[in-house]
Amino acid sequence: MKTKLFIVFNFLTASLLFCQTEEIIKTGNNIIHITTYGEGQPILIINGGPGMNSEGFRGLAEIIGKNNKAIIYDQRGTGRSLLTKIDTNTITLDAMIHDIEIIRN
Repeated sequence: MKTKLFIVFNFLTASLLFCQTEEIIKTGNNIIHITTYGEGQPILIINGGPGMNSEGFRGLAEIIGKNNKAIIYDQRGTGRSLLTKIDTNTITLDAMIHDIEIIRN
């Protein structure tokens, strides 16, 4: 039992150390959720999809975060990034580029 608690504690502690910040960016009625790791030259990791959140890229962000500031984000309408309405007018390439610009700034 002590071994299992030790492993869980170390896992949670390591996860907290690697996760530098989590942030919510409001843009109009929408929300973009980002997580950053490390410091230095920023590198934005854009996950694939459709419908995928950024959780699958946490390990990569932790590795990149050792030498740079790694940024992962949930694309609009996925994970913790929320849209008031999801349709062909709100999920467009231009809208996604707009979100990246907001994160960049």
